[in-house]
Amino acid sequence: MKAKSVSEARANLSALIEEVRQGESIVITNRGQPVARIESCTQVDGSDSDRINSLVARGLAIPPRNRMDVEEFLSAHRPKLPEDVNLSDYVIADREETR
Repeated sequence: MKAKSVSEARANLSALIEEVRQGESIVITNRGQPVARIESCTQVDGSDSDRINSLVARGLAIPPRNRMDVEEFLSAHRPKLPEDVNLSDYVIADREETR
């Protein structure tokens, strides 16, 4: 993967786009720090399973252990919150408990 500064990218955008078309990924840096990445759109086009497999391969997602039954999930009992409890506060408290 190549790295180019913001000023290099601005001055040579057409050339960078051509490199991307040929399969190159380019990281744009600002004062030496990576701030963006230019990649081919064909890498994100495709089926949902292709995108999921790409995320798993890059270590950005973990595949499910079991297939979810959507109908069962949607028909499951939903707990009722007490009237004086805000859902956001409830979720935050639940997350803090599991840490």
